[in-house]
Amino acid sequence: MRTLNFFRLIDENGLLSLTNIAVIVVIAKLSMAQQLDFSAVAALLTAIGGYSFKRFVNKDKPTQAKLDEKRIQEIEEKVGQMQLVLGFKK
Repeated sequence: MRTLNFFRLIDENGLLSLTNIAVIVVIAKLSMAQQLDFSAVAALLTAIGGYSFKRFVNKDKPTQAKLDEKRIQEIEEKVGQMQLVLGFKK
């Protein structure tokens, strides 16, 4: 799991990121090619375009970790209120 995270093969939600894999594969293919052809450059631009579009669309969506953190904070506040009502907390 750490290796997948290091190479950015999984996204923030722990799902396999096909866009990141496509970018890595195309860059590896271009680095091994002796000469660049139009189709290889077009593939790179397509992969990077998809990657950028995915980042643009998902930039305002909260990740699962942020949602969990917010939920934990709400629960802690409710528990604190209950402790005050029951007299456990002064």
